[in-house]
Amino acid sequence: MDWQGWETAVLNAGGWPVTPDNVRFLQEWHPYEKSNCGYNPLNTTLPTKGSTNCVHVPKSNLWVQNYISKSSGAKATAVTFQGPFYPNIQAALQQGNPYVYPAPQALADEITTWGTPKYAAFYLQQVTGVTTPPPSPATASASIPSGHSGWGDLRNSVNRHLPTQLARSQALRMAALRALAGRARVKG
Repeated sequence: MDWQGWETAVLNAGGWPVTPDNVRFLQEWHPYEKSNCGYNPLNTTLPTKGSTNCVHVPKSNLWVQNYISKSSGAKATAVTFQGPFYPNIQAALQQGNPYVYPAPQALADEITTWGTPKYAAFYLQQVTGVTTPPPSPATASASIPSGHSGWGDLRNSVNRHLPTQLARSQALRMAALRALAGRARVKG
């Protein structure tokens, strides 16, 4: 689910300039994300305090999240962009115009890693001057495709979601160690 001004909120949360081209880049991306999760216009899976599961990502243990507020959704999207898998998206937003970014294929590859290869193709068409309209929100379905269609989809899913799962695993490990540290040892 989006809200008026979500693009500006994401850009502000990431510290990127609010330019017409940055806003357009995010606006054009949104119709390719096919869910209505709360305050999550680009379908990030980053869990935050108070977020809940919305749409299961097939063949993974990840969920696109519902966020409790506009600000938490904007921040989660920005934090996900700031992760290690999206340096070109970060750089393109930082320069203020993704459509003149010097490495458009690298940027498109990261959009595909995010899990949105159709938008990556649309973006490349935009920067090469060949345009096709994005899907209309009315025709977008409310679910994510039900399976991987090959190695590329599997790689994209792993690249997009593995960091989140590793962070969850680390948090659970630390919680278990804290819980065990408070218990007396049993000698055998």
